[in-house]
Amino acid sequence: MVAGSSAPAYRMARMPWIEVRELAIAFPRPGGWSRVVDGVTFALEEHGSLGIVGPSGSGKSLSLGSLLGLLPPGGRKVAGSLQVGGVEVFEAGASTLQALRGGVVGLVFQAPGAAFNPVLSVGRQVAEGALLHGKTWPEARRQALALLEEVGLAPPEAFFRAFPHELSGGQLQRALFAAALAGNPRGLVLDEPTSALDPLAQNAFLALLERARHQRRLATILASHDLQLVAAACQELAVLAEGETVELGAAREVLLEPLHPATRALYQSAEASLPRTPRQPSGCRLVHSCPWAMARCAQHRPALAQVGEGRWVRCFLHHQEAADG
Repeated sequence: MVAGSSAPAYRMARMPWIEVRELAIAFPRPGGWSRVVDGVTFALEEHGSLGIVGPSGSGKSLSLGSLLGLLPPGGRKVAGSLQVGGVEVFEAGASTLQALRGGVVGLVFQAPGAAFNPVLSVGRQVAEGALLHGKTWPEARRQALALLEEVGLAPPEAFFRAFPHELSGGQLQRALFAAALAGNPRGLVLDEPTSALDPLAQNAFLALLERARHQRRLATILASHDLQLVAAACQELAVLAEGETVELGAAREVLLEPLHPATRALYQSAEASLPRTPRQPSGCRLVHSCPWAMARCAQHRPALAQVGEGRWVRCFLHHQEAADG
């Protein structure tokens, strides 16, 4: 595909293990359905690392939850496709989804304190993933102790017996990381895992993630609002804004030469948040907040189009193909 082509640019990874194509998630509203996510596209090959960046409300968490078939009450996939290991997630049965969650893809949440049950020991909760995927209690306990040590919580016996309120935020995040590994997944999805950590704990956690990724040959998806942090930790980047993918490419290239205005805003500040504007019946969804907006932007929605080897962007500044509707 060449710049200016209007054909869908879907197969971005060489051999995609996870592949999301123009995903749309809607919620019921008075008078109909509202698409909160509409046009999210990205792919990840086995053993690869993908960063998903965007401001609050851009659709990161909804997109990540969708990988495991997890949507908030009322949410529904209304368009697009989402495959993990060749399985169409929203067409999978209950047993397939159970095997997928933790056994194929582990999930690390944004707020570890809310993820743990306060009345159960940390070790018991780390062991649950192994129990759910066929291990006996002695096997699960041994594995939980090994995982706690692997993530730097030593001596592991003390942390196994501890309750969540006895751990610091950084320790809880490491325990949650251990729990995500308990089902021996092939990949990890991490949703803003460092947002509640101080810079020192943040760097330590990212080093832990990188070590586990290489030792276990994991595929990883790391979501954050911080473009520079994610670019340092991932090989590829997908930038989301207003519920759609607006730019894709190699992390280094996107960081050094951001193309889309939303990416530039993230680059300028890790805390940048694009102004929220009402959904437009047509046109680019960022037209009112973009300093480079043209008349065409108000009338047509640009397609996510290829502009170079391994680079995609949804912006008329960089391609002139027909709108995608």
